[in-house]
Amino acid sequence: MVAEETATRIYTVDEYLELELTSEDKHEFVDGLSIEIPGESRIANRIAGNIYIALRMGTKGKPFEVYNHEAMLSCIVPS
Repeated sequence: MVAEETATRIYTVDEYLELELTSEDKHEFVDGLSIEIPGESRIANRIAGNIYIALRMGTKGKPFEVYNHEAMLSCIVPS
Protein backbone atom coordinates (compact mmCIF):
# COMPACT_ATOMS: atom_id res chain seq x y z
CA MET A 1 0.00 0.00 0.00
CA VAL A 2 1.33 3.43 -0.91
CA ALA A 3 1.16 6.23 1.64
CA GLU A 4 -1.40 8.86 0.72
CA GLU A 5 -2.01 12.35 2.01
CA THR A 6 -5.28 12.34 3.91
CA ALA A 7 -5.75 16.05 3.31
CA THR A 8 -3.95 18.87 1.57
CA ARG A 9 -4.46 21.05 4.62
CA ILE A 10 -1.40 21.97 6.68
CA TYR A 11 -1.87 20.99 10.35
CA THR A 12 -0.17 22.23 13.48
CA VAL A 13 1.37 19.59 15.73
CA ASP A 14 -1.43 20.05 18.27
CA GLU A 15 -4.10 19.66 15.58
CA TYR A 16 -2.43 16.51 14.26
CA LEU A 17 -2.20 14.96 17.73
CA GLU A 18 -5.85 15.79 18.41
CA LEU A 19 -6.93 14.14 15.15
CA GLU A 20 -4.86 11.03 15.93
CA LEU A 21 -6.68 10.54 19.23
CA THR A 22 -9.90 9.72 17.41
CA SER A 23 -8.60 8.32 14.12
CA GLU A 24 -9.06 4.66 13.23
CA ASP A 25 -6.14 4.87 10.77
CA LYS A 26 -2.42 5.41 11.35
CA HIS A 27 -0.84 8.61 10.05
CA GLU A 28 2.59 10.17 9.84
CA PHE A 29 3.05 13.88 10.36
CA VAL A 30 5.41 15.33 7.75
CA ASP A 31 5.92 19.06 7.28
CA GLY A 32 2.39 19.79 8.48
CA LEU A 33 0.76 17.08 6.37
CA SER A 34 -1.13 14.15 7.84
CA ILE A 35 -0.20 11.17 5.66
CA GLU A 36 -2.10 7.90 6.04
CA ILE A 37 0.13 4.86 6.42
CA PRO A 38 -0.87 1.21 6.35
CA GLY A 39 -1.67 -0.45 9.63
CA GLU A 40 -0.32 -3.82 10.62
CA SER A 41 -2.40 -6.97 10.85
CA ARG A 42 -2.62 -8.81 14.14
CA ILE A 43 -0.73 -11.80 12.72
CA ALA A 44 2.07 -9.58 11.38
CA ASN A 45 2.29 -7.90 14.77
CA ARG A 46 2.48 -11.26 16.53
CA ILE A 47 5.21 -12.50 14.16
CA ALA A 48 7.24 -9.32 14.71
CA GLY A 49 6.85 -9.71 18.48
CA ASN A 50 8.04 -13.32 18.37
CA ILE A 51 11.08 -12.34 16.32
CA TYR A 52 11.88 -9.56 18.78
CA ILE A 53 11.69 -11.95 21.74
CA ALA A 54 13.89 -14.51 19.98
CA LEU A 55 16.49 -11.86 19.17
CA ARG A 56 16.45 -10.49 22.73
CA MET A 57 16.93 -13.96 24.18
CA GLY A 58 19.62 -14.82 21.62
CA THR A 59 21.67 -11.73 22.37
CA LYS A 60 21.34 -11.82 26.16
CA GLY A 61 24.69 -11.12 27.78
CA LYS A 62 26.20 -9.94 24.48
CA PRO A 63 27.09 -6.37 23.50
CA PHE A 64 24.04 -5.95 21.25
CA GLU A 65 20.84 -3.99 21.60
CA VAL A 66 17.58 -5.16 20.04
CA TYR A 67 14.72 -2.80 19.24
CA ASN A 68 11.25 -3.55 18.00
CA HIS A 69 10.10 -2.40 14.59
CA GLU A 70 8.38 0.69 16.00
CA ALA A 71 11.51 2.29 17.50
CA MET A 72 12.35 5.67 16.00
CA LEU A 73 15.90 6.17 14.81
CA SER A 74 16.24 9.26 16.99
CA CYS A 75 15.60 7.05 20.03
CA ILE A 76 18.26 4.54 19.00
CA VAL A 77 21.20 6.61 17.73
CA PRO A 78 22.96 8.59 20.48
CA SER A 79 23.24 12.30 19.69
